[in-house]
Formats: sequence, structure tokens, C-alpha cells
Amino acid sequence: MRLAKFAVVAFALLTAIGVSQSSADIGAGQSSAERLKEAKSAFDRKDYSAAVRLWRPLAEGGNAEAQRFIGISYENGHGVPRNGPQAVEWFRKAAAQGDAQAEYRLGVLFVVGSDVLPEDPAQGLALMERAGEHGYLWSFFIIGEYYRTGSHAIPEDAAKAVSWYRRGADLGDVLSQSAMGFAYEYGRGVTKDIGQAMAWYRKAADQGDVGSLMVLGRHYEYGEGVEVNKDAALCWYQKAAQSDGRFNRTQAEQAIAHLGKPVSSDKDRGQCQ
Repeated sequence: MRLAKFAVVAFALLTAIGVSQSSADIGAGQSSAERLKEAKSAFDRKDYSAAVRLWRPLAEGGNAEAQRFIGISYENGHGVPRNGPQAVEWFRKAAAQGDAQAEYRLGVLFVVGSDVLPEDPAQGLALMERAGEHGYLWSFFIIGEYYRTGSHAIPEDAAKAVSWYRRGADLGDVLSQSAMGFAYEYGRGVTKDIGQAMAWYRKAADQGDVGSLMVLGRHYEYGEGVEVNKDAALCWYQKAAQSDGRFNRTQAEQAIAHLGKPVSSDKDRGQCQ
């Protein structure tokens, strides 16, 4: 299970004096939002004990975001001993308040089953669906993946997979859009349609999805469903080469080299064909 990615907020960590204070005194004079931001900063810097000390009083006071992070801390042993039942308890509290990521995490735990929760795909998928409806769109993509692969007692069903991808894609989830492109390109759960595949890949590429950028480049380089257009292929590959991640850049640079065309020095090539 992949951990959700959290934004890095530029707040200073607790001072030595602050760290030694009791949890009731930590953040005195700060708003809840300020303490949440400071806790996130500590968590990102791997100062997990400080993060937990900031989150706990907020969680005990009913703050759903803090409750979710306390659950994550117990789930992974960050700043506290690893404790599955405690993680589930805090996820339940946050999910009861409609925290989308807590609903997702609790749902996944039900789908996969554990020594803490029995395997219950129906309940797990219901929680994950609620998470998607509450704005955590990644959840729709993961449900689609469960149906695509037939994982964890969920029957393989390509058509159902596409229906879940579509829910996320229509709301702007980039991985769901890329998955829709793949489904239409290879006729998985839908009738094969290269035009639809290209349209969905473009939506994902417009959000910076490297895989979709590379696929579009490939289609134009080799004329897969479109006329061969080396300039268009170069444009998509160059966009991929500008992405984060050494692996992504290497793959794109290799594709550009194979194309055998000069690389423009213009970093913003605008809209590709």
C-alpha cells in the first residue's frame, strides 16, 4: 500500500525547549492550523516524535486531520511503537468525520485484511468509494486496479475497472486518465479506440504524467493510430525529459537520441500536436 504524499510546509521545527514541554503545552498560543502545519513539517523532516507530540492534543480534541496522522504514526511506528489496533482506532475516528484519506486507508485495510481487521472487500470498497466522493480521487484509481488485477478476493473485471477509472478521470485524477488511455489503446474493458486513447493520454500529459508523455511520443514516432510525425514525437519526449526524476529523464533522453533529431534549447515548447 502506498502512503499518501503530503505537502512540505516551511515551518521551523520545535525548539529544544518546546520539545521538552508536555504535549498539553506544545503550540500554546498557536492556532490549530499553525500546529498542524508545524507537525507536518516535523513529520516531513522525519522528526516523528515532535510531530506526534503536536498532533496528539489536536487528535484528542477531535481534529480529523491530526487523528489520521496519529493513525499513520501507529501504523508505521513513526514516533510511537507500531500498533495496528491503535492505528485502526484513529483511522476510524477520522473517517467518522469524513476525512477522505482516513476513509481510504481504513478501506484498504478491510480489502487486504490483517490481524487487526478481517478481510471484508465489500466494506473496504464502500469506504474507498466514499473517500473518492470526498475528494481523494486516488481511491477511484486503486479500486480500478483491484478489479483490473483481481486482487484480494475482488474478482477480475476489466469493465468494472474502467468504470472506476472513469469516475476518477472525469474528476481530473491523472493516473485514472492515463489508465483510461491504456484501456482504450488495448481494448481492455472497452472497445479499442485509438482516438479515445490519445485523448485520455493528452489529458494526463497535460497534468505532467510522464508515462502518458512518453506514450504520445511513441505514437507519433511510429505512427501508431496517427500519422508519423517526428516533430510531434520530439515535442512530447522533450516534455517528458523536463520532468522530475532521473529515471524519467533518462528514458526520455534515450527516446530523443533514438529519434535522431536536434533538441531545441527552448524549455517551454508550448502545446504539442
